[in-house]
Amino acid sequence: MKVTIGLDFGTYQTKVCLRVIRNDTTEEFHFVTFDKDSSDTFFFRSAVHVKNNRFLFGEISESVEKSFHFFKIASAEDIEFRKVSKQKDIQYEESKFAPYTPELLSVLYLTSVILQSKKFIEDKVKQNKRVAKPTSFLSRFISSKEEKEETEYFVQLGIPTEYHREINIQRRKKFELILLLAKRVSDNLTHNELQEKSCDEIINLVSAELKVVKLGDQSQWTELLESEVVSVMPESAAGLSYLVGTGKITKESHCISVDIGGGSTDISYFKVESNRTFTYLASESILIACNNIYKNYAGSISEELDIEGAMNQLHDHLHISNDETYAESFQITLRKINRLIKNIYNGRIYRKFMHGKARENFTEATCYLFGGGSTLPMPNINPDRIFKEVLLYDGGVNDSFDTSDHIIASVENVEGLTPTIYITNKGWEQHLPMLVVALGLSLNKPADLFAKWNELEYQRNEQYVTKEEDPGLYDIFNRIWV
Repeated sequence: MKVTIGLDFGTYQTKVCLRVIRNDTTEEFHFVTFDKDSSDTFFFRSAVHVKNNRFLFGEISESVEKSFHFFKIASAEDIEFRKVSKQKDIQYEESKFAPYTPELLSVLYLTSVILQSKKFIEDKVKQNKRVAKPTSFLSRFISSKEEKEETEYFVQLGIPTEYHREINIQRRKKFELILLLAKRVSDNLTHNELQEKSCDEIINLVSAELKVVKLGDQSQWTELLESEVVSVMPESAAGLSYLVGTGKITKESHCISVDIGGGSTDISYFKVESNRTFTYLASESILIACNNIYKNYAGSISEELDIEGAMNQLHDHLHISNDETYAESFQITLRKINRLIKNIYNGRIYRKFMHGKARENFTEATCYLFGGGSTLPMPNINPDRIFKEVLLYDGGVNDSFDTSDHIIASVENVEGLTPTIYITNKGWEQHLPMLVVALGLSLNKPADLFAKWNELEYQRNEQYVTKEEDPGLYDIFNRIWV
């Protein structure tokens, strides 16, 4: 049995979609379910806790000595990320993760997620097959053979980077290392052992794997990832792979997608082709998302209220849509996102289509909105028509939607873009806006992915992107490149 594990590693919660191929023919998809208060959920809280010198993961009700959140987006934050996001200051301070680093916490957390995914396959995917197997001699023979065969895993992680392989190299290579270490540690542990071993024992396992990687030939990095059957993919590309793959977006149309997450937002401009593929036009991941709404809200309420506290307070607010402070925080953040959408249009799309063609192609375009941010309550006070329209070009009239020279894209949610593939879970459709990226990560075939990235053409004259050199190897314990 061959399994692709698509990991949508989120700032708040992680989603996992499995692409399972049995006997090289039958294809099916499963969302991994995680235990939560005696029930199953598709979402696993991105949190690491310490209690009695043991690491605990996800959402827990018991008291703990330390809890860590936001380590994913803190691992991604770098100078280039802040630059394109128009952010001057560090958003996620290193001190909040002491005595560990956000990168180490990411390795530990992803190790837990991979092990839980493998346990789900053993307990539910394979078990369901055995329960439902036919009684004919041939079917019994095939099922018996399948049970004896080892499962081949390919693990793919979504990351907040630009689509081009030459862009955001430091961020991409850092997450490649994080995933590689998590996969190698998970190969030598069971889920129970991860929970039973001490913090020091687990960290020593990670350190040992990092030393092995350091001793390897760094010029063969791509070959190492292929041999370990792991890969990272831009979250924006994963989302587009799913949306276009449904075949339900108008062929030959030019569109925008906006995936608003907890710590970052992924923006893409693309053209839909007739064969359920897309032509990439421009993309950007920005360090502005739901956390900024919570941060603005917290700053307006109390100096002692942090992002986590603001998020919990707003989620418990029965009349949040009528809260003026929430409405203001919401609009401030979404205006910033919209300005960066305009920057991409003005700096890259406008020139790519030789000026006039850009207007022709994107007038009355559709913007597909998804991610956790798309499910936030809509403020009743909404002068910018947020979540209804996106402003691509305003003629330089200060974000105005009312100039005759403007270009506006209508916003559509993705609930109607259901796939033709077979998904075994029940009730996943209502959560589709938050499952799009995990689906896209599981849909991409490993061999195709590497070829697709290598063939992308890099446009040297595009604004807002900087071609980077290979930085070497990242030391996740000391946060330096070596």
